[in-house]
Amino acid sequence: MSDILSRLANTLPIRWGYFKKNGQPQKVIFVGHEKAIYGADGMQLDNKLTSIKDSLSDAFLEDRSYTVGQYCIYLNRLYKFAEAKAEGPWDGSKVVPVSVTQELGALNGDNGKFEEFTTDRGMYRKWDNGYLEQVYDSRITISIPSKYNNLYQTTHGLLWPIEFKSISTAVCCKAHWGTGASWGTIMDYNNVNVSIRIFDNVARDTSESTHVIAYGVGTWR
Repeated sequence: MSDILSRLANTLPIRWGYFKKNGQPQKVIFVGHEKAIYGADGMQLDNKLTSIKDSLSDAFLEDRSYTVGQYCIYLNRLYKFAEAKAEGPWDGSKVVPVSVTQELGALNGDNGKFEEFTTDRGMYRKWDNGYLEQVYDSRITISIPSKYNNLYQTTHGLLWPIEFKSISTAVCCKAHWGTGASWGTIMDYNNVNVSIRIFDNVARDTSESTHVIAYGVGTWR
């Protein structure tokens, strides 16, 4: 870092970014609250962000419209637009936070995967074509008390990690109480939750958790 940047770093917040010059990305340093912008060699490029905003490749701009799949940086976070946005102030409902690693993975063979995220209830995977896959994967504490011929059963409603716009189908992959011989089937499902019917060959109390995995596919837009 040059002497001028070393001195500035002691008094002003500094962050890195890029702008385009002759079609090529050039590293710049944002000094202070975007009042001055310096090249990586310490040369001042301009003292007003507005003078180069049309060349800036990634900072969010209120006077620009965005289409689905475009990126921007807002408050030092990288976002991708999940919905088209007209000119105007920031609207967090139209974007999803992403990482460079995640997006590079998509370019390198994720075949159109738009977003993948893990929650405390499992994971979901969005695709650019609008498809949404979800896996509910969690341990719940329930009993299996109701006699059904030679078996015992119970039903339990579960929330998908996120809401579907529309759901096509769902399957129960696992419903296993402790070390028992239990299994499950789908009773019902909708855009928000899925109902699992769980069986076992003996009655079960709540002394051990039940591992439930359910898979659903539908759309997110």
